[in-house]
Amino acid sequence: MGRWHAISGILEDHTGAFWLGSDSQGVVRVANGIASRFTTSDGLRNNGIHAFVEDRDHNVWIGTTSGLSRWDGSRFRNYYLEDGLSYGWIRALVADQYGDLLVGTERGLNRLHNGKIVSDPVLAELSRDRIWSIFSRRQGHTLDWNARRRFGSHTDGRVSRITTQEGLPSNSIFQVIGDEAGRLWMSGPLGISSASFADLNAAATARYLRSLFFPTEPAMAWNRLR
Repeated sequence: MGRWHAISGILEDHTGAFWLGSDSQGVVRVANGIASRFTTSDGLRNNGIHAFVEDRDHNVWIGTTSGLSRWDGSRFRNYYLEDGLSYGWIRALVADQYGDLLVGTERGLNRLHNGKIVSDPVLAELSRDRIWSIFSRRQGHTLDWNARRRFGSHTDGRVSRITTQEGLPSNSIFQVIGDEAGRLWMSGPLGISSASFADLNAAATARYLRSLFFPTEPAMAWNRLR
């Protein structure tokens, strides 16, 4: 496949095929030992790739440094500013339980419903935020981190922000992942931290957070503030 730069995104789809995104040379799909490359020449919006997600209809969505692409199995459909995106540089993608797509950009969080970007007054509150990672829970509870030193919890039509003032070890968060035990795991420049969703909800309403923190140096401590 030629010389590649950094791999900036990976997805395993429902068929077991792997999608690999590069920082400047498009996408490679590896299926049954055969690798196929997709670039702008094939209809991809941009060759700089940051995020993948597969929706319930098995479309593969690709977040690039200049817009969004959807692969339906035969061709690409692209989305950009003229289609309603708040910003072109896409950092995070999540398909929620309702079939909508959440798109985290360098300036705001967007929602796609039935293939169209729709207005959402709650998400409009995040119009100046850099959304780096999104985690979506069931029952409509969505959590996202951004790079502007604030954590956002979007629950039942309300956005709450959690920072070091509520007990986080750092305001800069790179990635968020939830587990089956009801905890959210967060990576940042100081290490890895974890908090239960119950404690995160409490922090959003009462400015209190209890979390487990794993610093970059071997150590472990409980944080309990306020």
